[in-house]
Amino acid sequence: MVYPIDVLTQQTAAASRWRRRGRSALWLLGTLLGAALIAFAVVVLFDPAGPIPAPD
Repeated sequence: MVYPIDVLTQQTAAASRWRRRGRSALWLLGTLLGAALIAFAVVVLFDPAGPIPAPD
């Protein structure tokens, strides 16, 4: 089946736009996850109060 060239370019442009959006969403998710992990590690490792003492 033969498509006119403008239909093909519109389809490929839309596909690349969605691919780019998906990649940036993954990058954002990874960045947020990494930041949360680093913040959690900093809070756990450098907590001035130390670990919570076990109740007697």
